[in-house]
Amino acid sequence: MNRKDRRKDKDETPAWAEPFLAALRAGMGVRAAAREVGVASSTPYHLRRRNVPFRKAWEKIQPVDDRRKRKAGPRALRQAARLTRFLEELARTSNVAAAAEAAEVGLGRLKRLSPAGRLARPHSP
Repeated sequence: MNRKDRRKDKDETPAWAEPFLAALRAGMGVRAAAREVGVASSTPYHLRRRNVPFRKAWEKIQPVDDRRKRKAGPRALRQAARLTRFLEELARTSNVAAAAEAAEVGLGRLKRLSPAGRLARPHSP
């Protein structure tokens, strides 16, 4: 097989691609959808990198995946949103543990975010 033939094979969309995209549309994550069609979880990512029609179809589907919505945006913005949620809950309840749980933030992370890790323990004079 010469180089031109190999390139042609790369441009073809494999048979599992459409069932994989249908699984994504149904709300499955990439790992579960890949398992559903019998390919390794990295295989769809490799195809997405080199196959433009597959990539475009996948990009149209992504908003359906709720996990993608929760994690959308730069990491710093997601962390800021969680910290804001935590502070709102803390102001409402005055309960650090409950506010952390409501904001989906671990207490360890809050200690690292606060000055000198003092957020979860009272100040001493």
